[in-house]
Amino acid sequence: MPRYLFTVQNSKPAPDTTGLDLAGPEEARSMAMTEAGEMLRDHRDSDWPTPEWWVLVTDEQGSTVCRITVSGTGGTV
Repeated sequence: MPRYLFTVQNSKPAPDTTGLDLAGPEEARSMAMTEAGEMLRDHRDSDWPTPEWWVLVTDEQGSTVCRITVSGTGGTV
């Protein structure tokens, strides 16, 4: 199985040095969406850690599989 790395970038990069063995790029994209959704849930009641952050998925050769970018602003509703 190919290995995919999931790097999260917000105020500081958090490179993935372990990765996950997944069936292919479709499963890696799905995992990235799940991870991004969990991060959004974790910050729903707090300020955004940064105006923009992303999850970057690369394969073992370093090629980009996908990048999910999230941006937003805080404020009073």
